[in-house]
Amino acid sequence: MERGARTGAFSAFCLVSKSGFRLPWNEDSLTRLPLHRGLRAEYRKDWKSKEVLFSEWDPILDFSYRNSFALKNPPLCVRWTGSLEIPRKGIYRFLVLTNSTNLARLWVDGKVLAGFQRSPESEMILDKKRHDLMVEFEMGNGFFSSLQLAWKRPGRGNFEIIPSGYLSPVRPMGMKDPAGAVDSRW
Repeated sequence: MERGARTGAFSAFCLVSKSGFRLPWNEDSLTRLPLHRGLRAEYRKDWKSKEVLFSEWDPILDFSYRNSFALKNPPLCVRWTGSLEIPRKGIYRFLVLTNSTNLARLWVDGKVLAGFQRSPESEMILDKKRHDLMVEFEMGNGFFSSLQLAWKRPGRGNFEIIPSGYLSPVRPMGMKDPAGAVDSRW
């Protein structure tokens, strides 16, 4: 199918087959990524709040500026949960890149790898399997807010944003909520 044909009064994009069949297309109806990839995000006003302001599925954590986030007005707290598929056993280095007004914390298998700080970096020996993953983020009052979750895999020289193929919104069987086990703010 080809993308780009417009339909009647709605001016919506359609997928058009070679035989002329039209299928309405918008950002909500189709995705190029499998729906079982990425992490689940919950936005709250602060860590004490039980009310979820907004929840979404994010295929990767690569937010370059304030407008990349679903909600943009600080103060704001976001928690991403799911799992990370490790392709081979080894030492993995993680970097949660933020700017000077934001704080982040990274958890793997219920352990805090990096406490609330700017651009926390840590490493851990991980087995080839799916591991529980959680990232917590506090958006500060600065105009420029960003967050990227990157890793350096064994044998690789540079950090890279963790691709969606290694992330899943489903946590491994039998894993307890890491926040409830260690930090009961939510």
